[in-house]
Amino acid sequence: MEKKLQGKLLKFSIIIPNFLDKNIDEVVKVAKKVRNAEIIVVESGEQILDSSLKEGVKYKFSKTKLLPGAARNEGAILSKGPLLVFLDSDLILSESAINFLNNFHSKIDEKIIFGHYIPDSGPSVFSRFQNSILKYRFYDVFKKQKVRYGQSSHMLIKRLTFFKVGSFAPNLRMREDTEFCFRADNIGIKSEIEDSFTGTHLKNFELISIHKDYFYRTYQSLKVKFRNPKLFNMGSSLISFKLYLALISSLFIGILPLFSIPFGQAEYSTFILLLIALMGLISPLFIVPEIFRKQRFSTSLVGLTIFPSIFAAMIFGGLWALLETLFLKSKNFILG
Repeated sequence: MEKKLQGKLLKFSIIIPNFLDKNIDEVVKVAKKVRNAEIIVVESGEQILDSSLKEGVKYKFSKTKLLPGAARNEGAILSKGPLLVFLDSDLILSESAINFLNNFHSKIDEKIIFGHYIPDSGPSVFSRFQNSILKYRFYDVFKKQKVRYGQSSHMLIKRLTFFKVGSFAPNLRMREDTEFCFRADNIGIKSEIEDSFTGTHLKNFELISIHKDYFYRTYQSLKVKFRNPKLFNMGSSLISFKLYLALISSLFIGILPLFSIPFGQAEYSTFILLLIALMGLISPLFIVPEIFRKQRFSTSLVGLTIFPSIFAAMIFGGLWALLETLFLKSKNFILG
């Protein structure tokens, strides 16, 4: 039986976990536009949500840092609505997403519905390019996968289905949404993406921070995968063959020839090497045009410029995770 909220049928419980993100106020303001919904905010570390916005919001605070899965689980326990909407604390629902939820019928099969980021949107040019990549991975590539998983940045699921799957893994620092989807798939609960369920990702990236993010996320993701190989080998990482090819081409064809210029013997060798490098640097435009389609020129230019270096950051992050895993395995073997 559906619960009532201020005399109206309660349809949604919108759950927003937050750890020190200043965007939480704006996220809550927009989320309140969804009708027949209760808002649940679970903060940890520090209370960031403005007190004026706590009216009408279920609020829980933990001094101890909660990992994303654990925070979402706390919100789900507090929820009363038959449908759960999980939002990240840096995700602003678009008008089309609000309309999608306001017109959503209460009856839903046992499935997980994911949204996707609006490409070429965000607070900086680096953020806009990153969101275009994420849209490509979690929309275009997602649709082609047999075993699908999305991002819990904006995710819709029946409350009963959520608990049937077993909630999020509370101790995973990353890929808790991936692990949740794999468990769901094992019991026949599929994932799909809704075209109109879109949002703007507010995470602000600059030149240094976007490279740190690619290093850290690759490191953490592969560390989780190395330690849980049977689970995380079930599906694709949503980095398609085309995207890998574009990354490899931009780094090894776009950058490495430049280091050969000082050693060129013939007069025309410098021109040839520069031409090869240029072809490598612009190759992502033709290999993964979906990322660059409908982007501003400035976003595409910055994206092509950092394509090689973000792949280098991913390589270093992956190597660091591999070396750490091998070290721990060797240590455990020696200690027996």
